[in-house]
Amino acid sequence: MSYVKKSLVAAAIIVSVEFIPIVSGIQPNYVYGESDLAEPADMGFGDTVESLEADVSGRQSDKEKLISTRQCPGCDLRDVNLAGADLRSAELGGTNLSGAILEDVDLSAGSNLGNVNLTAANLKNVNLTDAIMDGANLTNADLTGANLRQAVLLGSNLANANLSGTDLIGANLRGANLSGTDLTNAVLRYADLFGADMSGAILNGTMVQDANFRGVRGLTPEQKEYLKKNGASGH
Repeated sequence: MSYVKKSLVAAAIIVSVEFIPIVSGIQPNYVYGESDLAEPADMGFGDTVESLEADVSGRQSDKEKLISTRQCPGCDLRDVNLAGADLRSAELGGTNLSGAILEDVDLSAGSNLGNVNLTAANLKNVNLTDAIMDGANLTNADLTGANLRQAVLLGSNLANANLSGTDLIGANLRGANLSGTDLTNAVLRYADLFGADMSGAILNGTMVQDANFRGVRGLTPEQKEYLKKNGASGH
C-alpha cells in the first residue's frame, strides 16, 4: 500500500478515536503522535487491506478460470456474478459459491457440484438437468423456476430454500434436508425422496404423482392426505 493511502487511513482512525470521547463527554487524555493507533502499519491495517484486495483478486481469477475452462473444483467463488454463463459439464466439486449469482446459468449435462456450497445463492432459472449435487449445501438458496430434472441431490441440504416452480422430475433427493423448503407449484413427479426430512416444507400446488415419499419425515397429516390424493407413493 502506498504511503499516501496509509496516511489517509491513519488520519481517519485518529479523527474517529478523537471524536468518540468528545461525543460521550469524556475528555481525551492522549496527545497526537503518542497513540499506538496513529500508525496503521503497526496495527496491521495495511496487511488487512492488502489481504482483502488479494482475496477479491483471487476470486476474480477463479471466475475467469471457470468461464474459460469450466473446471474449478474447490475454488473460492463467493458472491461472484456468473449470470447467464454456459457451464455445461462443469467441474465444481467442493467449490464455495455461497451468495453467488447464477441466474440463468446452464449447468446441465452432468455438471459436478458435489459438496458445493451454494448457501444463499441466486439460482433462479438455472439449468441443472442431470447435475451431480451429492452433499451440496443449498440452505436459503433461491431456485425459483430452476430445472433439476434427473439431478442427483443425495444427502443435500435444501433447508429453507425456495424451490417454487422448480422442475424436479426424476430427481434423486434421498436423505435430503428439505425442512422449511418452499415447493409451491414445484414438479416432483417420479422424484425419489426416500428418507428426506420435510419438516415445515410447503407443498401448495406441488405435483407429486408417482414420487417416492417412503420414509419421509416431518410430514403433517394434511400433507400426507395431499400426497395420497395426488398419486404419490409411500406416504
